[in-house]
Amino acid sequence: MKKNFLYLFLLFFFISCSHLPMKPIVFSPLDKINLENSITNFKASLKNNNVFEITNFFENNYRNRKALVVLEKIDFSNITIFSSKVDFSKKNPTNTFGFSYSGETFYYYFQYTYKNNKWKISKFDTNS
Repeated sequence: MKKNFLYLFLLFFFISCSHLPMKPIVFSPLDKINLENSITNFKASLKNNNVFEITNFFENNYRNRKALVVLEKIDFSNITIFSSKVDFSKKNPTNTFGFSYSGETFYYYFQYTYKNNKWKISKFDTNS
C-alpha cells in the first residue's frame, strides 16, 4: 500500500514538473510592416480626432467599447503622441504609447492581435 502511494506521488511529481517546449510564434516581415503601418494610421486618426476610424482599430470587446466612449470625448489635436517600437517576442505583439499634454506624459501599454487579416488593439492599459 505504501509503495502504491509512493509510486503515485512520484508519478504526479514528474508529470507536474515536465515542461513541453512551446513552439515560438514567428511573424512574417509583411505582418510586422502591416502592424507598423496600422500604428501610424492609428496615431494619425487620433491626431485628427476621427472617431469612426479609431473604432476600426480596436477589437470589439466590452473593455474596449467602454474605453472608446471615453476616447471620443478627448481632443487629441493638442496632444503629442509617440509610441515605442513593437515587441514581437510574445504571442501577441505589444508596445507602449505616450500621450504628452502640458508637460505631463501618460503611458499606455497596447497589445495587438491579428484577426481577419487585420491588426486590432486587443488590450490597452496604463503602464506602471
